Formats: sequence, structure tokens, C-alpha cells
Amino acid sequence: SLPAWMPHKAGQHYDIRITAAGGHEAIRDYSVASAPEEKGVVEFGVQLLQGGEVSPYLMNRTVGDTIEMRGPSGGHFVWEATSPEPLVLIGGGSGMVPLLSMLRHYCEGSREQEVIVIVSAKTLAHVVVYDELTAYAQENPKLSLHITLTRQTPQGWQGNTGRWTVDIIRKNITTRKLPRIYVCGPTPF
Repeated sequence: SLPAWMPHKAGQHYDIRITAAGGHEAIRDYSVASAPEEKGVVEFGVQLLQGGEVSPYLMNRTVGDTIEMRGPSGGHFVWEATSPEPLVLIGGGSGMVPLLSMLRHYCEGSREQEVIVIVSAKTLAHVVVYDELTAYAQENPKLSLHITLTRQTPQGWQGNTGRWTVDIIRKNITTRKLPRIYVCGPTPF
């Protein structure tokens, strides 16, 4: 909960700074996962990096702890619900976090645009907020969800497998109008 909350745009991030007892500071950018409509609340997706400076610290915070943040920041990787084009979100790993903010923003709004969500993950357990994504797809006929698994597939899996190819992406982007496309994922992605 932020005492001096400013509305963010879907896709923006915050700089989070931690200061160790000896005075060493570390600053990291964390994308916002929450929709702009969630007034006074900012949700982040934090991937725990063993040996990392900031993520282990953040994972051990409890309600009431104070964290120094600056933001929202970033103006080029944002999506507004008033945008009339179809929306295509292509993500992998923690790159799903800013895309999740866009998707939540869409679901809080008029839901007029066609939305295609394409996710790549090692296994279903690695799909960020899998249950939420599938619920959005079931609730909204204008939203289609396509998951590609690169390592393990459950028995009876009907989705894509392996690494993405141009053919997989072409097969899943079926909009008639030119879409607005956002892609986010780890560097090898």
C-alpha cells in the first residue's frame, strides 16, 4: 500500500532501493503487475535469484515493512485501454509481469479490443498466474490464450510445445486488424 500513490500506466515499473546496514545500496527496476485501477496498491512480480542482492530481501518482507521506491517510470512500454487496435501480449518467465498489468487493465475496462496472449514457459507450473490467465480466457470471448511449454507437457496437452518459431506465432496471431504487440521476457527469450 502506498501512502502517496500516483496512478501508473499498464506496463510501467518502479525503482526499488534497499540499503544494507553498512550503507551499501542496491537499486532494481520491478515491473508493476497490478492494473492501474487498483488505487493505492502496487503489485510486483519478484523472481527469487539465489545470491541476488535485492530479490531475497524483498521475498522476506512482511506486512508493515517499509520499502523505498521511486516511480512509476517508463513511458514507451505502456498500453492504454483506449487504444482501439487488437492487443497481442507475448511473454515468457518474469516478462509476463508488465503484460499482466496490461491484461488486468484490459479486464477492468470495456474489453472492446480483441486480445491474444501468447505465453512461453518450461512447464505449466512455471506459467505466471496460470489460473488467472485461464479464467480471463474463459470469461471473455474476445481473449484467446496460447501457452507453449518448452520442457514438460502434461498428459493430453493440446497446446504448443518447444521453442517459439515464426510459424507458431503466425498461427496464434489471428487478428484481422493490425495489432499492437508487446513482447517481454528474459534476454535469451
